[in-house]
Amino acid sequence: MKKIVELFSWLFIACLLYDCHAGDRADVMTEVTVRVFMDSLVAVKQQSYQIKFHNQNTRVTTIRNSISSSSYSDQLLRGLYDVQVEGTLLLDNGERVWVRGSATEQEFLSSESSCEIHLVRMQ
Repeated sequence: MKKIVELFSWLFIACLLYDCHAGDRADVMTEVTVRVFMDSLVAVKQQSYQIKFHNQNTRVTTIRNSISSSSYSDQLLRGLYDVQVEGTLLLDNGERVWVRGSATEQEFLSSESSCEIHLVRMQ
């Protein structure tokens, strides 16, 4: 009886370890593309963003810094996400502005997912 309990204990531990490494498997990952938009009368010369992906299923937040284009792709675990973007823009007229935007409850469930975020100028 003791051997059977020990065997089941080891099987349980092995299952837990397998689940912890499930992120390495392609069938649980999604290629997420985030596109940011800003309504501005002046053209943008340079941009720098931070993107936060908060997985509501696992409660894990993935942060990506120094994004310098209006489109960004990343590999994430499939799930329900809140996405926040914050950064600065250097406009052609020399003005530097701080911008923010977010999208809540984004379902990234297929092998490829996308999200559009409209940025708002902060004062």
